[in-house]
Amino acid sequence: MNQTLRRLDIGKVDLEGIRRRKRQKLLVWSLAPIVLLLLVASWLVLPYAATSQAAKATGYQHYDDAARWLGLLGTNSYFESYKRSFNQAITQTHRKQYNEAAESFRAAIAAAPESEKCMIRVPSVLSTELAGDDAVAVQDTQAAIIAYTKALSDMAAHSDCFKDQQAVMKRI
Repeated sequence: MNQTLRRLDIGKVDLEGIRRRKRQKLLVWSLAPIVLLLLVASWLVLPYAATSQAAKATGYQHYDDAARWLGLLGTNSYFESYKRSFNQAITQTHRKQYNEAAESFRAAIAAAPESEKCMIRVPSVLSTELAGDDAVAVQDTQAAIIAYTKALSDMAAHSDCFKDQQAVMKRI
């Protein structure tokens, strides 16, 4: 008589199977947020990793590798779009592509916020001065005079950027 009153026999219920199905459902539902979280985390880490690898490649004078690493930042420089042009200009300066570097520096200065423009102008002037040094090395006096004059005029036009840069002032 007791057996007819008990319709549910706990011994016949597959509790472990129910738990397993719930865990599988939870895993399936949590995969999308986890993948999204990993993508966002890698997107945030990419600038640091790419910049540090580019700096290391530049230290070893592997400028093509540095340019490739910095090229990865094109999709990740939404908030600081000027940094891509700035990094390209630095790499081009190391490659002694001074005309291309000047264009990239100009693009970086145009896109940069006012608070960052001095940070870009100093290496820009140094790049122009290096172009003059290279012109002197190949005995192209006219190009050297043009480069040095441009560097000095840039410094005079933006003297506020160079007031704390005594080493740069002495060099040029």
